[in-house]
Amino acid sequence: MNQYISRLFSRWGPAARELSAIKMCLHHQNIDFTRAPQLDGVEINMSKLYHLVQRLGGLETVINKKRWGKVADDMKLRGGNYERRLEQIYMKYLLTYDTLSHLERTEQVRYLGSVLHESGDVDCDVDSRISAAWAKWREVAGVICDPKMPVRLKGQVYKTIIRPVLLYGSEAWPVLERHKQSLRVTEMNMLRWMSGVSRKDRIKNSRIRGSLQVRDIADKLQEGRLRWYGHVLRKPADYVGNRCLAMPPPPGPGKRGRPKRRWIDVVRDDMRANGLKAEDAKDRAKWRRLGRKADPGHRGESQGSNRDLR
Repeated sequence: MNQYISRLFSRWGPAARELSAIKMCLHHQNIDFTRAPQLDGVEINMSKLYHLVQRLGGLETVINKKRWGKVADDMKLRGGNYERRLEQIYMKYLLTYDTLSHLERTEQVRYLGSVLHESGDVDCDVDSRISAAWAKWREVAGVICDPKMPVRLKGQVYKTIIRPVLLYGSEAWPVLERHKQSLRVTEMNMLRWMSGVSRKDRIKNSRIRGSLQVRDIADKLQEGRLRWYGHVLRKPADYVGNRCLAMPPPPGPGKRGRPKRRWIDVVRDDMRANGLKAEDAKDRAKWRRLGRKADPGHRGESQGSNRDLR
């Protein structure tokens, strides 16, 4: 029973935010943390372990003065040789987190695969998606970088496996031009590697995209936002999404300078660019036809080769 209460407290109590930051730090190191480490069937409270070590003077002091026994006593681990095992757990799961600055530990948290920043900016989430997409790209690099593989088949692999990772959660991003540029640069680096060409070859991006039949990622961002906004508009007025969109801005004077660009501002620009109005959302076919950004190419075309780019 005590263990069950401890799990609830660690997952939804005051330490939940810090535990999420620890998990995100481990995720970037590709360390699995689906469950907290255990000592003789007892789950270790990682947040408590970290703060106990810091309270005793930090990791270096605890190691030099051999205070792991004190740490074990404070965590109510008695009757066993836990000092060495606690040190191993700390070195594996908390060492990198220990080296982060205070701002890096507290300003952002990962939730359902997305990185949320307390400022509301999406820079951290965009960077996280780019890192995840490169990790997925490396998993299939042996296939998509094979010169014997047809170029358009490589494009299909990219659109099926890599691009969804890069755009995960992008429907809710209030994107700025710098975010679009970061995603474009990432995508073009991947496509050039897949095609076996570099900037020295002086081949235009449009030609590489056309050969691989891949649409500009900024257009796919717009398509995802409009598709999601159409779903929200077709929901009842009391749906949580519509209620959030109808919320007024906080009262009081704002900060000096231009107001932050909101998600709804980006969507309105998308609708204006595509000739859509809010009432068009009821007509699914029209909304889909005007908001869709299909990849270039037609069915039945012959598969290209890497020589098409030379």
